Amino acid sequence: MKAVIVMKINDKQVAVLNEDGGVMRIKNKNYKIGQVIEMHTDTFNARIKMGAVATVAALLLGVGSWSFFAPVTYVSLDVNPSIEYSVNRYNLVLSVNAVNGDGEEIIDTLHLKYHTVEDAVKQTVQEISAQGYFGGSDPASVMLAVASDDPSAAQDVLVELQQEVESQLEDSDYETEIDGVAVGQQRVEEAKAMGTTPGKLNLIEKLQESTDDPASVDAQEWLNKPVKEIMKAIKDNRTKRDDATETDDEEPIVSTDQNTNTVVLPSSQEQLTDNSGGNDNANGNAKKNADKTKGNTDHTKK
Repeated sequence: MKAVIVMKINDKQVAVLNEDGGVMRIKNKNYKIGQVIEMHTDTFNARIKMGAVATVAALLLGVGSWSFFAPVTYVSLDVNPSIEYSVNRYNLVLSVNAVNGDGEEIIDTLHLKYHTVEDAVKQTVQEISAQGYFGGSDPASVMLAVASDDPSAAQDVLVELQQEVESQLEDSDYETEIDGVAVGQQRVEEAKAMGTTPGKLNLIEKLQESTDDPASVDAQEWLNKPVKEIMKAIKDNRTKRDDATETDDEEPIVSTDQNTNTVVLPSSQEQLTDNSGGNDNANGNAKKNADKTKGNTDHTKK
């Protein structure tokens, strides 16, 4: 079996593109533009190789045929396996690449070329789950990133993919945590230069921002860790920071000086004790002076 993609419809026939880059006509059975059809190999008659595809494409498919091969959207998915997809304007996957060794093990079992990107991500998540990357005490953590020249289109694709992942994990027995970001092409290139995906690079930056000492976060070390560990570290750091802020904002405990009837802070408590003794001495001296004055007055009367 081989997959072909419907590129153009002409009444009773359709022009299709096969996996080898050949263009041919087949009978129209209510097909739609962009539809992927599985066909037996022996049905490929009069197949045209890429060497002649320029002339035939111009005749059968028009200028739009070349747009089929042009990637317009980049998608990455990270769990611990990291995988990236190149997607054309018809929302079909042109290529799938593993970004790390775990990703290689996942895509070796899948055939995602010319599938819609939603279906490709769906199958990928299913395979990641089947290979045991989800589960345990930590949430099933997934990071998605979408890049496109059209920021609005990238955001729309991101929302669709997040919903697809949520749908695949909603019936699981473990907690799920799905994050996503829409980025520009420059961000994709920056991530590739570091041997990672823009999604994971975004998480590392969040981790650095979550700590008071960003320099203490070794980016290369954390890029090799699973998404769930990075997300957990971010949450732990934010919790510590929030707790510290709450402590600083708490109202200080106060006490009252019974002798002067004034409120004092805890830091003045020791001073309050000393002052209390001082007040007692002052009161005693005042009494002595009063007694002395009284004695002088009595002596004068005599």
